[in-house]
Amino acid sequence: MRHHAPLIERILGPDYLALNIVHYTVSEYVSPDAGCHVVVTLAHANDPERREAISGRGVGVVDAIFHGLMGHFSKAFDSLGTVSFTGFEVRGCMGTGRNPFGLDAEAEVVVKVVNAHRRPAEFTARGRSTLAAALDAVVQVVEHFVNAERAFMRIHCALVDARKRSRPDLIQRFTAELAALVDNTSYESVAPANRQVG
Repeated sequence: MRHHAPLIERILGPDYLALNIVHYTVSEYVSPDAGCHVVVTLAHANDPERREAISGRGVGVVDAIFHGLMGHFSKAFDSLGTVSFTGFEVRGCMGTGRNPFGLDAEAEVVVKVVNAHRRPAEFTARGRSTLAAALDAVVQVVEHFVNAERAFMRIHCALVDARKRSRPDLIQRFTAELAALVDNTSYESVAPANRQVG
């Protein structure tokens, strides 16, 4: 489904939601039952002055930020509820280190998810901070599915309009684009009337 990213970016254009992590804090006691609290400040790439602080709690950093992002975005984007995590990997890119100890080497974090159709996708982030890379990868997951739903709704509305105007050329184009977006995940709760299209 990541191969649909160019289509989603084209549909949304300047309205594409791109989130950058500005700052984060983590509070965690090293105890099986203590849990973790994360606060992440996000900036919008197309509006850097617009910032949001998102807070989440979980059993670890990844779980905490995902719960925080879900709590923040799932109110407006139902399709986020169809995403399930299936894997999490951290790889040391030791050749990128600049000091003789290698402790400043980049870490590559890979987060694996499946959508409502059980189709897999991977989101990768790299950085000299393993924690920052892990947070970035999870933000990418949410960013992708939020934008996919926004693109779906935009094309769905365009298709309804094309049908009203009896434009078979646009109907064919928008139907094909919706079919590609539905491959990304299920949008039945978003636009139930569109089931025959996807």
